[in-house]
Amino acid sequence: MAKVGKLFTILGILIMLVSVVVGVIFAVTGFGKVADMADNAFVIEGSVTRQFDAGDEIFLFGQSSGTDYERPNCRFDGPAPTTTVTSGFNTTFTYDGRSVKSYQGVGFTESGSYTITCDSYAVATSEISAAGIFQSVGGVLLTVFGGGAGAFLAVVGGILWIIGASRKQPPTTYPPAASGGYPNYPPPGGYPNYPQAGPGYPPADPGGYPVNRPPDNWNR
Repeated sequence: MAKVGKLFTILGILIMLVSVVVGVIFAVTGFGKVADMADNAFVIEGSVTRQFDAGDEIFLFGQSSGTDYERPNCRFDGPAPTTTVTSGFNTTFTYDGRSVKSYQGVGFTESGSYTITCDSYAVATSEISAAGIFQSVGGVLLTVFGGGAGAFLAVVGGILWIIGASRKQPPTTYPPAASGGYPNYPPPGGYPNYPQAGPGYPPADPGGYPVNRPPDNWNR
């Protein structure tokens, strides 16, 4: 269990770090592309004349109006008719303090000067950075969900690691007690090195101590 927990912890930390780093890079790069889209935009109020090359495309944006967005009617006068460009997604961004949303794409078939006339406020930009939009959103999602998944895996692995390590610790042992009680108590018969009975010494009682008896002339 300890090895599995260690592996989960390392993988979780790596996933979390990679997700956060890559996600932040993607998000910053994607938002930068969206910012470039706003920098290339221009406002159409009434009419404006611009130079376009064959193959160029622009996208028209209407400003927010309550809960919906306006869709101005615009006319293009130039050397050749324009074509309608279909976009598979709608883009919203803030331009000059106003929230605008794309609603129409226009393609130019011949190079020249074109006059664009719209019946209400509109914003046009030369490109919609789909890659930038998806990249920025994907970077944020990768940072949040990838980093969160990595952190969760690291926490689970840390718990398993701790539990497995605690099970491997040997039990605490104590030295065995001496047989028969406490060690090194003197045996019956006296303490060691106590003088034994002999000439000039009174006899010892069974406990090893000398017998206290009255002198021989006690009753005289």
